[in-house]
Amino acid sequence: MLEINNIYKTFNAGTVNEKRALNGVNLKLNDGDFCTVIGGNGAGKSTVLNSIAGVWPVDSGEILIDGKDISGLPEHKRAPYLGRVFQDPMTGTVADMEIIENLAIAARRGKRRGLSWGVKKSEKDKYREMLKEFDLVSFLKSNYTENFNEKEIASVPASAYMKYVLPKTVEFKVSRTVVDGNGYRNFVVSQYPLAVDNGWAYSLFALDKARVVMNFHPMQRDKEEKMIDRAIMETETKLEKAGKSSKQIELETQLETMRSLLEMLKNNNEQLFNVNTHIQCKEVARKEIKSILRQNGFRVAEMFGRQVDAYISNSISRLDLVKSFERGM
Repeated sequence: MLEINNIYKTFNAGTVNEKRALNGVNLKLNDGDFCTVIGGNGAGKSTVLNSIAGVWPVDSGEILIDGKDISGLPEHKRAPYLGRVFQDPMTGTVADMEIIENLAIAARRGKRRGLSWGVKKSEKDKYREMLKEFDLVSFLKSNYTENFNEKEIASVPASAYMKYVLPKTVEFKVSRTVVDGNGYRNFVVSQYPLAVDNGWAYSLFALDKARVVMNFHPMQRDKEEKMIDRAIMETETKLEKAGKSSKQIELETQLETMRSLLEMLKNNNEQLFNVNTHIQCKEVARKEIKSILRQNGFRVAEMFGRQVDAYISNSISRLDLVKSFERGM
């Protein structure tokens, strides 16, 4: 299936920064083979993958897929022959496009392109059915210990992070959790801003001394519309009773946003997800983090009497025991 024959690659050839990354690499993989490439920094692991994908050409040698020599093909012309999953998910996706649109792009790999609607209704229905089969879990945890950051886990020896993953003692109090003698507070986001800018979650993920876990799963179409309809009626009632003009303007803006969203849902141009956002922080940072969340339009509930549920939901797991604060997004 994949055959690499005697490939060489040198960067900055003929300069003081010359670096030979590949020196006569050979590899043969048959259909169904699973291969792991292991090596230290600078060993050439990424260079091998980039050479196969066509990110840059090799100096000599050949790369064959199913017997076809692709060594001279540019990156975009190799797309019909291989797929690649990047370590950084943002590298392999289009951040400004919806999940469904990214799936449509992937489905068109290697096919002829023409002028038509970007995503057809039949495709939207198909992808929504696919997404219903599993929860989408997105989590990023900032560093709240002195010597460990999960974003750097690849460079940390196992002995350094196993103590963090498997603590010796965990005590559950009424209002806090004590892990190996360190106190932590647990929150769940109970109310979100009605409208947010792209990249809104960064304000949460960037919180210092805090761990943030966000669990997403798609909502059913009929529940989406019913939820927005109910929210519109509740907001209209509030508007009738609003006294201050500033409050009236705020509620009118909310109504306009929700009516626009409802129209997009009915036209199959939008998808809502239930989301639970869990935050765990050092006890000394509790007031600071609650203040930052309020400033960004979020309201949080402390998990009094539910520390076990909060601790499990904040772990590296798909298990989410807090359902009462799910919100369509």
